[in-house]
Amino acid sequence: MKNPTAKWESPEPSEGHKTLGCVKNPNMNSRLQAREIKKKADRLSQLTCTYGLSRSTIQLAYSSVFLPAIQYALVSSYIPKRDLDSAQAKATKRFLPAMGYHPNMPRTVVYAPKQLGGLGLQRLYTNQGVRNVTQMLKHLRAGTKFRINIDWLQ
Repeated sequence: MKNPTAKWESPEPSEGHKTLGCVKNPNMNSRLQAREIKKKADRLSQLTCTYGLSRSTIQLAYSSVFLPAIQYALVSSYIPKRDLDSAQAKATKRFLPAMGYHPNMPRTVVYAPKQLGGLGLQRLYTNQGVRNVTQMLKHLRAGTKFRINIDWLQ
């Protein structure tokens, strides 16, 4: 058998690529990453909510499977609020009835903390901010190049 030659096409400089589950784009366009998150949220919510699991199991799946899978890429990217809200909307409408709540329940109640009478579901946009600040604090405490650069700028 002869050695077949593989064709490799060089991507465009402005074209995004997926690495370790995160879509990176050289021109900082986050639309491709937002589409990937929306696709994943739709797929995971459909898989989770169509098996007739109990309400407590659905809540457990939401917090231990759905959120970690969706939030994984949020640390290394910035996605605008409208894109994350759009990605989360369909999944929330699926999860609410499966958890025993009306799908059109006001979102202020859905995302409010349990201590204040809400359901305690989490907004992706808020989690993105929390994860970015946490990552920055880790770099500041570890003394990485990020901290050196911040010290130098001051």
